[in-house]
Amino acid sequence: MQKILAVDDDANMLEFYAQILNEAGYGFVKASDFASAIEVYTGEKPDLIILDADFPGGGGRAVITFIRETLEQKTPALFITGFPDKLAAVAGLDNITMLKKPLGPSAILEAVARLVNSAAIGKAQAGRKKILAVDDDLFILELYKGMLGDAGFEVHTAEDSLSAMSRFNEVKPDLVILDVDMPGGGGQKVFERLRKTMLSTTPIIFATGTPESVQGEARASAVSVLRKPLTPQTLIGEIKRLLKMEGGAA
Repeated sequence: MQKILAVDDDANMLEFYAQILNEAGYGFVKASDFASAIEVYTGEKPDLIILDADFPGGGGRAVITFIRETLEQKTPALFITGFPDKLAAVAGLDNITMLKKPLGPSAILEAVARLVNSAAIGKAQAGRKKILAVDDDLFILELYKGMLGDAGFEVHTAEDSLSAMSRFNEVKPDLVILDVDMPGGGGQKVFERLRKTMLSTTPIIFATGTPESVQGEARASAVSVLRKPLTPQTLIGEIKRLLKMEGGAA
């Protein structure tokens, strides 16, 4: 159950929030000033905060500033206030929505649903393992995107060894899939740069029609060699094994 923290010094507003949010299936906790808001927030870890602009201790702006800057957390916030102009400094922050009083339950519930769903999607994406697939065959790269994306991985691609290094530095993947024969030196060159120059321990899978050409590299730690063509089951199982994920190949 997603939990909402409402902070307002008006007891009637807190009762109103409790009624509509509980009826909509949300958990509800409340606070009436800055100190109690931070105490409840740290103890309850809500999925969203509803804030008034003015209440004892500094108001909603002080609460969200403390959460974002001191606690370094990005919990979404919904400001419901009669004076939205007072909150211009925080209105442009990520996952902040402003609603002006007075307003009905439907507008509040719509904003709450949008914010908590957006946050949930963000958390899910943040937890996905990132794969960098390097191959000069665009059809193969599209296959990787499809099969690995469907399996829940975040897939990035490169078409040669030079762009592979650029993408590696940009994406910081959890695992790299390398073809052997590519422009600019092929998979072996990428392997050498990662292991010898950058001293990276990122797991590597050589996916190639000539596995005998990378037998030396295969003896390194966290390296696997798979023969093309690959089935989704084989590739995904090996990725999970190297990343020590549940369901990895034996």
